[in-house]
Amino acid sequence: MQIEVCLAVYQRRERLPELIDQLRAQTNQDFNLNIWNNSGKKLNTGKFPEDRLQIIESNGNIGSIGRFKLVPHTKGKCIIFIDDDLELDKDFIEYMYDCWEDNPDDIQGWFTRVFKSGYWDSIPYSPEDTEVDYVGTGGMVLSRDLFDNIPDLLNPPPEFIKVEDLYLSYIARREGKKLYAVEPKCRIIVDGKDQYKELTRYKEEAYYQLRKLGWTPINMRG
Repeated sequence: MQIEVCLAVYQRRERLPELIDQLRAQTNQDFNLNIWNNSGKKLNTGKFPEDRLQIIESNGNIGSIGRFKLVPHTKGKCIIFIDDDLELDKDFIEYMYDCWEDNPDDIQGWFTRVFKSGYWDSIPYSPEDTEVDYVGTGGMVLSRDLFDNIPDLLNPPPEFIKVEDLYLSYIARREGKKLYAVEPKCRIIVDGKDQYKELTRYKEEAYYQLRKLGWTPINMRG
């Protein structure tokens, strides 16, 4: 199969059956589902076809970097990252795959940022086909070649380990790829379990560290 869907599960184990139902209802079923299980408990994957399902049990919670660590265990060229707090439209997979087929060399997603003077001083949710500085991994599509060619993505430096999506955006730009906003075909379920508030300062500091490494946001180009 060409499409590999990669998901890390931790605190929302009980929501997985609902997400599985949404995946089983997708208009494009030509995909494998790969799950990195951070929860330490058995997952209920319902009636998802076993021949298209892969679950890797983590030795403890390693965070959302688990999504990246799934990639070497897959074979397809098209990688779609999702989060366990997403509600997916029925044509989510179909749309994301179409985006990838049209533009396989770059990174595309709906949760984006165009930086102004800092990580939080940025423009979120750009219109479709807008070039952006950052694409979040919850609803992202890209080719697997970045992971095949850049081993550091699987083991980022300590200062970036909790913001692997930011680090990926930096690496992609460094490697000459562009990042684009696409139409949102999913929504975030607000359940109070998101950890972004705990990472507020960490993300800002990581952003400035990447700036020192030479990452130039679109708005700061000469």
